[in-house]
Order: sequence, then C-alpha cells, then structure tokens
Amino acid sequence: MISDCTTSNARHLNDLTASSSCVVKNCHSNGDSSGAFVTHGQYEHDLHFTANSGILTLANSGKAWGQSAARIVINQHRCSMLTADTHVTDLTLTDVCIHRNAEQDNLGILRLNCDGLTVQNCSVSGELTLLQNSRRSIKMNVFENCGFVLDPRHDSTISNLAPDDPYIVSHPAAEARNSINGRSLVYFSHCQFKGTDKDVSLLIKNKEINFNACRLENVSLILTAEGPQKIVINGDSTLAGDHMSRPLLSRTGDHAVTWRLGPLQSEVTGDEQLHIEVASGINHYQAHHVTFTHGRRLFSDKAFSRPSYFIEQNNILINTTSVVPASTGPHIVVENTEV
Repeated sequence: MISDCTTSNARHLNDLTASSSCVVKNCHSNGDSSGAFVTHGQYEHDLHFTANSGILTLANSGKAWGQSAARIVINQHRCSMLTADTHVTDLTLTDVCIHRNAEQDNLGILRLNCDGLTVQNCSVSGELTLLQNSRRSIKMNVFENCGFVLDPRHDSTISNLAPDDPYIVSHPAAEARNSINGRSLVYFSHCQFKGTDKDVSLLIKNKEINFNACRLENVSLILTAEGPQKIVINGDSTLAGDHMSRPLLSRTGDHAVTWRLGPLQSEVTGDEQLHIEVASGINHYQAHHVTFTHGRRLFSDKAFSRPSYFIEQNNILINTTSVVPASTGPHIVVENTEV
C-alpha cells in the first residue's frame, strides 16, 4: 500500500510500471500536467486508487511501453484530467469528480477506452471522449447516475512537447473530442448531460448506444459512423434545447441507422428549433410514446424510401410542425399520432 503522500509541481507522485495488487490511498498532487498517478502500460493490473487527488493517466506512455492495463479501480478521486483510452480493460470509476482547473489551462477531461468499462456516480466538467482500442472484456460498458457538463470541441494541448511526441500523439485531435467511438454497446442510465452553449454536440460513432432515463439539455447528438448504427433513447428520457445551432438529433452519411425512440420527451424553445432531422441514408425509425413540444421535425423523402421505414405510434405533438415522408406503403406507418 502507498498512502498519505503529498506533492506539488512534481512530474509523478506514483509511477506504477509492470505492477499489480497495489492500493494507493489518500495521496494528493497539484501543479502537475503530466500525471500525478501513472501506469506506463506494461500490463499493470489489479490496482486500487482510493480517496486521492491529481491528474491520473493509465497506459498512456506510448506504444513502446505496451499501452495495456486491466482491472483497475478508481474511487473518490478528484482531478482535472483522467485518461485511460488505450488498451485498458475492465476499468471501474466510482465517485470520481473531474473539474476545470485554472492552474492547468482550465482542463476538464475524461477519455476512456470502452472495454468492460463501469462508471458510477461520477461528474465531468469539460470534455467526454470515449474510444475503443481493445475488445478483451466480457462486460458491458455502463455509465450510471453520472453528470456531464460539456464544452464545445476545444484544443486542450497541455505540453510544449513536439507534435510527434508519443504523449501528444496519444491524445485525440480536437475535432474528435466530445465523441463516442467504438464497436460495443455503450449504455447510459439515469445520467444527465448539459451543454455550455448553443454549439455543444456529442459525436456518436459507436455501433450501438442506449440512453435510459437520461436528461440531455443543450447537447446535440449527431450520428456520424461509417457503418450501421443503432440508437435507443427510452425510459422516459428528456431531450431539451434552448435555441441550439443544430437539431437535438441528427445524422450524417449514407449508412443504415436504427432509431428506437420512446418513451421520452423532447422540448425546444422557438418555432425554428429542430427536434430531429433525418435527411440521408437508410433509416429504420420507430417512435412510440414520444412527446414533442414546440419547434420542428424534418424527415425527408430521400431518407425514407425502401428499405427504410418510418413508424410513429401514440406520439403527442404540442405546437410542433413536421415534414414527414410523402410516400405511402407498408414501410410508412403513422398511428394515433397527428403529424
């Protein structure tokens, strides 16, 4: 066990390399941008960090070090940056607070590898970026009772190292931040997302994503994958937007997207704000027990020719205008919904 250590302006407080079966408790660091708590990537495993504070990076020292770690538990931790986005498997975060820190360029960054990931009761202010660089775990990727206050995409370089330095290369480009990109299901339950201005978006490149009983306020969800995707928003979730620059829900590209919406509420201010825009690709769209309040909805004919389908049942539209597919046939079904 390592316990009760404190440092300021030092590069590493704890550097665990090729280590296992260790507990780090009640250790604190400030003034450091390289990582107070570090594993180098030589398959460090079965580590437990509890009740600490300071930047934490796992398996983030470059390919030469292996970029691997497994079964690491982090709880009651406070920091301005936590990165574990290489080949980190079965990571568990509980009661972790990631906050902006003026002493470290106002950072607020959480970057994780979705490979058996469990995140509970955590909060993030700044950036949420999820990747999938490994696929070793049998576990699902689950976020439960977490809160995210997201900035627009931003440049958060924190080092004077050369652009090709392994430390810098390991960080995603600015345009890839605030994104979810992987092959396995990512499941959010009872989580809240808030955007800091009208341009905040979360790019979803993941193959499958589920929001259950969540609230997303002033955050545009944009499906941007190149292959088939599925998005589920249910459990009486709420989407809300106040004069956003983009629709609350939209997509890019020509790939197939499966939409499973409801029960949920979608609420916007202003007559021109879009709840949802689906104007391209193949779309398998089902919306049940959804309440749309104010604003507009746009579904183009191009996006709903066969093999696409459009099914709306038992939805409520309150002061909402809609452009819906003009074509008819068994692939267009509207029941108990006035569009």
